[in-house]
Amino acid sequence: MSPSIDSIVRHEVAAVLGIDPTELAGDEPFIRTYKVDSLELTEMGVRLERSLGRRLPVQTLRDIVSVDDFVRVLTEHLRDGQS
Repeated sequence: MSPSIDSIVRHEVAAVLGIDPTELAGDEPFIRTYKVDSLELTEMGVRLERSLGRRLPVQTLRDIVSVDDFVRVLTEHLRDGQS
């Protein structure tokens, strides 16, 4: 069984932040809580692209503020078959 999008997002975001994935609250705004800058957000996007084998539109990343946002956007992106 492949990992869920939620677990992939938590793993990749936590890796960029240098924390354990279980420390991430889904609705917590990581930009404010962890002082995530645009480079770290881009790194999260690149790591997720590699993990999922799909490109993510750059404009998608601008609206991401939490793990839940990443999961929602990626779920829609993969469901819609966007590349």
